Amino acid sequence: MTKRTEPRSKQAQDGPLVYSTGIQGKHLSIVDIRIKDLNKAIEDISASFNRLQEIDFRLKKLQAADPSKSLEEIYANQPNVMGLITKYQKEAFELGQSLAKYGDRSIFFSVPLSPNIPDDKDVAAFIQNIADNADFSFEKP
Repeated sequence: MTKRTEPRSKQAQDGPLVYSTGIQGKHLSIVDIRIKDLNKAIEDISASFNRLQEIDFRLKKLQAADPSKSLEEIYANQPNVMGLITKYQKEAFELGQSLAKYGDRSIFFSVPLSPNIPDDKDVAAFIQNIADNADFSFEKP
């Protein structure tokens, strides 16, 4: 698979979890796996984890308007923004509750590197060689 896996990408229900960093090497990819019971399947919770990070980023961006005040104080006269804040907080709480229940789980995410880094043809060839010689398909069914 030469296309980079997005955290919100669905994994196959049966078979191994397959994550791809892409062939350009412009992201640092991280896989965080936690196993508590060797007899249970590992659940991919990347999409929910990514959504929780997005909400956190948006709330912090809203808070940056005045870090010395609460969000409620900053946006008291803006009911649409307050509605959005309430929605984000509720969704973040529900996601946190949901994510906490997974004992055997995998989280995949990528951190973009500087866009000034040029393509590395050697890395692309190396990854393609691995894909060409693998004894299973990297393509989604």
